[in-house]
Amino acid sequence: MPNTPLIDVHYIYYDEPEWQITRCLESLRGEPVIVHSVPGVWGNPPVKKRAEGFALGTAPYVSYVDPDDYVEPGVYTRLLQAITSGDFDAAYGWERVFSDSGINKVCKIPHHAFLLKRNLPIEYGLAHKVFMALPRKRVIEVEDVLYHRDLGKRHG
Repeated sequence: MPNTPLIDVHYIYYDEPEWQITRCLESLRGEPVIVHSVPGVWGNPPVKKRAEGFALGTAPYVSYVDPDDYVEPGVYTRLLQAITSGDFDAAYGWERVFSDSGINKVCKIPHHAFLLKRNLPIEYGLAHKVFMALPRKRVIEVEDVLYHRDLGKRHG
């Protein structure tokens, strides 16, 4: 992988517990990314803040993480290899969802674990929905869990 990160990743933080933010940021260490922090407001739809986050940086690829979530080691290397393996606009992997009520399932739809080319003609605030608009042949799937998402887990 190149020495200069090719991926801008932003995260919008609200009032998440410090342990979640730390876990999220620690999971990004060693990844070929530049991390951008965007302060948000809890309870408000993150569309404007997502668009603000995607506008940060100049790397040719963009993505995001949420502070209460974390990625598997090598996630962005794998996504970068996938998207550059052909003529693709996006790459995504699966995510595992957890909740306090006992949900533990794998989602095989793009929501968080994805990578997009910068400057696609899309609304980046709604980036996770871009996969429905892009031609299927322009999107590549990495068939593995790359991302872990907590639902409602706001304690240690």
